[in-house]
Parts: sequence; structure tokens; C-alpha cells
Amino acid sequence: MLPRGCASCRGWIPRIDERDQAPICARCRSRLRIPGWPRCDRCHAPVGRVSEVWNGVKRMGCHACGSWPEALSSARSAFVLAGPGANLVHALKYEGWHELADFMGERVGHVALHHTLVSPVFATREPGTGSPRPLCVTPVPTTSARERARGYNQAALLARGVAKSVGAPLVHMLERVGGRRSQIRLEPGMRRANVRGAFVPTPDIAAAAAGEVILVDDVLTTGATAAEAASVLADHGARSVHLVTFARALPNLGSGLC
Repeated sequence: MLPRGCASCRGWIPRIDERDQAPICARCRSRLRIPGWPRCDRCHAPVGRVSEVWNGVKRMGCHACGSWPEALSSARSAFVLAGPGANLVHALKYEGWHELADFMGERVGHVALHHTLVSPVFATREPGTGSPRPLCVTPVPTTSARERARGYNQAALLARGVAKSVGAPLVHMLERVGGRRSQIRLEPGMRRANVRGAFVPTPDIAAAAAGEVILVDDVLTTGATAAEAASVLADHGARSVHLVTFARALPNLGSGLC
């Protein structure tokens, strides 16, 4: 039997390097980069916080998440969208490498699990009961046409790993409507306009009522897509929405996907 190929560099994977069923060589795994420090408390953008003056008062803000709606409470990403990280996203999303989903979903799940353990938001208890608020996981949906073409929604595949990691139910609460343009290569303002009204609730959105929702996607770029999805979830009762993704697009890295 021939050795398997790496979905990132397309080289052969020596049998001695085979750790699991994921088609990723040891070298590419070692080159996956995490976002640098310091990070914004809310969105974890490296050096995201900046000083600004508002109505004569100096305050701290963040260029990355400053325009997000209150409904999108936080964001975390496993890796930077560059090098192998970008290659894996592209392979899963556009090239049919669905074998990557378990590996990538496990990494996103690790980020989500750590976030739920350390975030004071998730430690919030229901008044008078002492019980934790309900928690569920939902993927950012793609259009039905894209899902038919690919055979799957990559965010939904990643969400399986997240749900398993945090021990919360996976609920498909949103549907994407219309044939809107891809967000790739759109400017930030155009991205927001492109996704406005893009999501409608499914009957299962009742699971979001009075609880916390972990929203899963493959890539965080400007947050426009997640912001629109979070707004719909909040309109239907979610207390807060927390985005987790496999990769984070950062300026000047030239990934080709951001």
C-alpha cells in the first residue's frame, strides 16, 4: 500500500509519522501557528486593543471587534490562517478533503473547551437555581447550493468535534438563504452588506432560549458573517454567542483566503 499524501504540502506521509487518520504530515502539523500575544480580551486579535477618544473621554477599544454587535460576545481561533493552516482550510472547504474534519474539529473543540472552562460568561448560573445556563453548539450554515456541490458543510463537520469536546448538544439553529456572493476578496463594508439578512432560524432555534451558544465556523476574517448569525440567535433568546473557528485571518499574512 502506498503512503498517504499530506493535504497541506502534498508530500508523502512516512508511516512512522502517522498519528491518526488525518492526512497531515508531521512537518505541516508543527508549522501550524497560533495567534500571537497580547490579545484582545473579547476577540483574541493579537495587539487588538487601541486607545481612542470618545466624547472627550479616553477609552480602550479594538479595531477587530469594535463594530461587532453585543450579541457576539467573544471569538477564539485555534490557528492563524497562513501556511499549513490556510492550506488545510482550503483543502477541506474547496477540495473535498473531508478526512481533515476530525483533526480540525478536535483542534477547534480544544479551543472551545478551554474557553468554556476559563470564561466567566460560561460560569454564569441561573438565578435561584444554581444550575449553569444551557449551552449548545451550532455551525454557521452555508447555502444549499454550496452544500450540494461540496457534499457537506465544513462548519457542520467541525461543529461535531466541538460538541463532543464541550459535552453539549449540536443543534442546527440557522439556515442560510439566497445566493449571496462569496465573502472572499470583499472589503469589510461589503462583507457586512453581503450577509445582511442571510440567516433565518430553523424550528430548532428554540434550544438557544436563555442559554449560551457556541457558534462554529472554519475561518474568522472580519466577523461579519458571525455577527449576522449571532444577531439572529440573540433575537431568538440566546443570552450570548461565542464564536470558535479553526483559523483566524490576520492582516499582512497573505494567506490568499482573507
